[in-house]
Amino acid sequence: MTQQEIDSLITCAKKITSSKRVKFKSINRSKRLTMEACTEDDTHKLEVFIRQSEKFEERFSIGLKYISKEDEDFNLVRYNGEHKDHTNKFSDGKKIESFHKHFAKEEIIAKGIRAEHHSREADYVTFKGAILHFFKELNFTNYKEYLKIFDIEEEDPNQLAMFKK
Repeated sequence: MTQQEIDSLITCAKKITSSKRVKFKSINRSKRLTMEACTEDDTHKLEVFIRQSEKFEERFSIGLKYISKEDEDFNLVRYNGEHKDHTNKFSDGKKIESFHKHFAKEEIIAKGIRAEHHSREADYVTFKGAILHFFKELNFTNYKEYLKIFDIEEEDPNQLAMFKK
């Protein structure tokens, strides 16, 4: 898959197709949730996955997986919380120890490395802020129907504290 195709999948309109009754499950001391999704035109199948530590709220991963019809599935993006020692060793060598976002890169896939290894610092500072950024930035058209799962009131002025100023 070319970088242009990867970028198109990341930015195109998408919709969640799972039931609105999706719930977190507790597995190995973390809360986990998976939702089916697809591109708005129904041409590509996707999966949203969300994992959060039950002990450390700031340790989480929110991702979008591309479900391939003929090749191996891979993550297009991951929005992560804080964890130490992440270095973009296969791209620019930058070390990031704060909230960060991972993006799939064609050149990294070609090296046989996990597609979304490259990352950059994030513009959210909480789990709920990451959820909002994820759905908005990745162009999910029906995400507001699912915000109650995460106890998020989008119009709440307190939500502004979830983003860097």
